[in-house]
Amino acid sequence: MKGFGFFAAAIFWASLVLSGGAFANGRNSTSPEMVGVKGRNFTVGVTEVTQKLYKHVTGTNPSYFKGDNLPVTNVSWYDAIIFCNSLSKAEGLTPCYSLNGTTDISKWGERPENSIWSEWSSVSCNFEANGYRLPTKEEWLYAARGGENHKYSGNEYVGGVAWYNVNSERMPHEVGEKFENGYGIKDMSGNVWEWCWDHYDVYSTDMGGSYSDGSKFCILDGRSGSIPMVTKTASLGFRVFRSR
Repeated sequence: MKGFGFFAAAIFWASLVLSGGAFANGRNSTSPEMVGVKGRNFTVGVTEVTQKLYKHVTGTNPSYFKGDNLPVTNVSWYDAIIFCNSLSKAEGLTPCYSLNGTTDISKWGERPENSIWSEWSSVSCNFEANGYRLPTKEEWLYAARGGENHKYSGNEYVGGVAWYNVNSERMPHEVGEKFENGYGIKDMSGNVWEWCWDHYDVYSTDMGGSYSDGSKFCILDGRSGSIPMVTKTASLGFRVFRSR
C-alpha cells in the first residue's frame, strides 16, 4: 500500500471497501476478502489514535491520563484535522483538509483555542484524496456495526466490548483490549468519544460513548453529541479513516 510506513503501521488497519454490495471483512489481514457495497472505498483504523502516534506526528501529548497505548485525548476537532493532514504529509499522501485554498497547515494561521467562532470552521474535506481524515457520522456507524446487528460494537454485552463507567474505574484504557466487531475493529463502543467530520457552523459530532459514561451512550443507535469544535476533554479522542 502506498505510504504504508511507520505511521500507518502504528495505527493497525482493517480494510473496508464500499462499491456496490456490503462491507469487506478486514479481520486480521492486510489483504482482506473484499465485498462490494454501494458508496466509497475506505480504510479505518482498528483502534483510536494512540498517544504514542499522536506525539510522534505532532511532538505533543495533550492527554490528561498518560500512556503510550492509551487513546490520545484533550484534542479539539481542529487538532484532529491538523493531525490528519500532518500524518498524510509524513506518509507521502494527499492531505484531505483545506482552508483558504491550501492544505498546508502552516498557512492556516493560529488555530482556535477558546473562541468557538473562527474562519477555521470553513475548512473543507476532499473525500477523493487518499490521505487521513475523520469519518462522517454515517461511515463511523457503518464501521462500528461491523456487518452485525448487535446493540454495541461487536457484542450484545457492553462489558465485552466497551470501557464505560461501570468497569473503567473512570479512566481510559489501552486501545484494543476489548473484543473486536465483525470487521476486526475495536473500541467503537466506549473508552473515549470519537470526533467525526460532520459539523454545522462551529459545532461538530462525536460518537461512541466513553469510560465516564453509562452504557446507554455506547449503544449503536446513531446517538451523538453536538459540541463546539474547540472542545477538549479527557474523554474525547478520534480515529482516522482513509478513502481509497
